[in-house]
Amino acid sequence: MPTVALLATGGTIASTGGPDGRVPTATGRDLLRQAGLSGGDTAVPVRDLELGGSFSWDLEKMRQVVEEIRTALATPVPGTDGARPDGLVVTHGTDTMEETVFLTSLLLDDPRPVVLTGAQEPYDSRSPDGPENLRDAFAVAADPLARDRGPLLCFDGMVFAARGVTKIDTLSHRAFGAPGRGPVLRVHDGKVTALAPPGPPRPLPGVDPDTGLPRVDVVALYPGADETLLRAAAEARTARTPPA
Repeated sequence: MPTVALLATGGTIASTGGPDGRVPTATGRDLLRQAGLSGGDTAVPVRDLELGGSFSWDLEKMRQVVEEIRTALATPVPGTDGARPDGLVVTHGTDTMEETVFLTSLLLDDPRPVVLTGAQEPYDSRSPDGPENLRDAFAVAADPLARDRGPLLCFDGMVFAARGVTKIDTLSHRAFGAPGRGPVLRVHDGKVTALAPPGPPRPLPGVDPDTGLPRVDVVALYPGADETLLRAAAEARTARTPPA
């Protein structure tokens, strides 16, 4: 049977109410128990990562998550003869989930499924969507149909490739979509169905995430735009670059 590890990074799926509002308090094992997954004990390798609310994450914190993903995939499963996990599920806040899965696709070169998921309703909601999303994500991460597709985002029964997925609704349980592309897999009652052929994305060549990531400014262009913003970006880069 495939072994799937869990990396829990907080988010709404782990949040409960308190005097200061909702904050992540549920651990990865709490999430497993709530979802009824085998692994509320030690059967599933679990790592809890505390980085604060994902709405405040910068690129460095997302890079830390990618490094934790690498570590989780390289760590032998306890009780085995050094076998590594067959897949990995990452629970994540929805505010920056699409950015983290995209960055992971640029930096990670591994055929094993890495599946990000989360929730719109908090852990202590009367009708939380997190447990079903987590069960779906585990089913996807354990399924051969999810291999060689790069990192994936699983939400409300739909599974999206990292490149093209975006948050489309802040209230509905169907929070993510891929306009013009659609999902690549579907999962229902633990059964995974392919909707598109696999096509692993190529990671960025020549980028060493251990030494930091290159800064890439994004300038929006519109009819009538002049070169002001482009010049400002170029001049800022020149100011940041030390002389040879």
